Amino acid sequence: KPASTEQKKRPQKPKPPPAPPASLVSLMKKDKSVLHFFTSLQENVTYDVDKWKHEAAHWKRMASSLPSSTSKQNVNRTKTTMSTKKVQRNSNNKDEKKQG
Repeated sequence: KPASTEQKKRPQKPKPPPAPPASLVSLMKKDKSVLHFFTSLQENVTYDVDKWKHEAAHWKRMASSLPSSTSKQNVNRTKTTMSTKKVQRNSNNKDEKKQG
């Protein structure tokens, strides 16, 4: 696939974060709760990313296990239903004109 197609599908990866400011490093060394906060935050982000990757893979497997003919049948059934409704509407309109 061309690179331009891939770029449209996925957002661009941001630049890596800069080095932490010295004041933050100092604060994290002095106050362990700050370090604990950032560690916990990173663990939760990692968990969420893994969870949603697993969810996406699960649904992708579910979608790929569906027979491809089923989706075609549904599309054809929808087209038939829509054209039937159109014919019914047209015949109802003609009946109304004849009566009026």
